[in-house]
Amino acid sequence: MAYQDSLLFALSKTTALDFDGNDSEQIKLYPPGTFLDVTSNQAIVRLELLKPHLKYIIPEAVKEAQQLVEEGVEGAKGRDVASVAVDVMGVKLGAMMYPHIRSEGFVLSQSNPSAANSVDATVAHSRALVALFKRYGVPPSRLCIKIPSTLAGLQACSVLEKEGIRTLATVVYIVEQGLAAGEAGCRYSAAYVNPLGVNFIPGGHVEHGFHGLPGFGVLKTVQATYQQKGQKTEIMSASLISLTEALSLAGLACSTLSPALLSLLAATPLTPELATQLAASSELYTTAPAAPASLNCNLDTPEGLATVTKALEEPATKALMKEAVDIFGRFEMELLELAREEIKKLGDA
Repeated sequence: MAYQDSLLFALSKTTALDFDGNDSEQIKLYPPGTFLDVTSNQAIVRLELLKPHLKYIIPEAVKEAQQLVEEGVEGAKGRDVASVAVDVMGVKLGAMMYPHIRSEGFVLSQSNPSAANSVDATVAHSRALVALFKRYGVPPSRLCIKIPSTLAGLQACSVLEKEGIRTLATVVYIVEQGLAAGEAGCRYSAAYVNPLGVNFIPGGHVEHGFHGLPGFGVLKTVQATYQQKGQKTEIMSASLISLTEALSLAGLACSTLSPALLSLLAATPLTPELATQLAASSELYTTAPAAPASLNCNLDTPEGLATVTKALEEPATKALMKEAVDIFGRFEMELLELAREEIKKLGDA
């Protein structure tokens, strides 16, 4: 089957596709220009480094981090070697993906989840990532920092955008988070269709059918609101599992998809029935209502701050956010341990 006859090709005509992974050998399986951006996070970096052909990055990153810290270069000055090494691991993977995205696209790299509840720590780490990516060949104009949409994270997005650092407000579960990202001037907000946890629990995913999950309602409302307000922020879908969920993305600004789901879509022929579903999804996004004009989510105003704070304190949202930050945090700790083990090996040599 030719790629042009696949469901993936048809979907790419209705939503910009992002590659949700950091293996440059995998992205090469698709025609040049297929993907706008490449996305990453601590879980992706850790799992990529388990692959035999990418394990060499671990000792390389540690040695390079030691030199960067010793030289006091921007992005490493005053930091411990292990934390810089973890950043370099992700930076090196991202730099290898950079040549395979479109000329207007971004390399997306996630700030430390351990800093998710601190504006200052998130801003500082984001600045360090910008400096390190620049050193490894990815210019600031092509880098976008993913920041978990806690209250502090959304406030950090606003600070960084004012500095000219592009941001993506990630782990969006509710409309208020998406609207706050728009007010902050983020390049993207990323709504999780499925809770992050189902990606790591065998058999944890439950199929809810075409546009069946609540996350699709968030996507439609936030996108309609951005368009109504003339905001430049674009909504992106994330945490997709099934073919049916992928069909529900047609008409959305942008969608990040895992290598496994991309492979499934590329192997699925476009049938008249599937084409009908793509058209139906596009119609749903086109006709979706915007959020009420009275819903103020501008964190620079007392009313907006109160609205978003209250929404984030709702038990269901609070639990989803805690799960996501905890999962990413565990992978951050695993990466730090990898770096420390390698540092010890070099010290013992």
